[in-house]
Amino acid sequence: MAEYSFLALLAAFLAGFVLGRLTGTAVPRRSRATAPSHTVTPGTTTADVVALLPPETRVEVETLVADDRKIEAIRVCRAALGLGLKEAKDVVDFIERTGGRGARAS
Repeated sequence: MAEYSFLALLAAFLAGFVLGRLTGTAVPRRSRATAPSHTVTPGTTTADVVALLPPETRVEVETLVADDRKIEAIRVCRAALGLGLKEAKDVVDFIERTGGRGARAS
């Protein structure tokens, strides 16, 4: 009797798995095509990365830093440039240290 309930449970699991794959109800994966076009290589300095920020984003980050909202500023940097957490934190710290005066985009 236990073998039949195990087989029924296994069949239900497999049917659900296959049906889920066929209908596409799985969580969509983030594609690389939506990532920003800026590439930050390992040799790039923080000042160079700050210069890559679009002017309106830079103003937003400077405002957030001035309002002592560094976590939100890091989120904005990560979204704008596709940076990792450490790199975005370095950018925000650089902007905080320079008071928003360094490496302005021309």
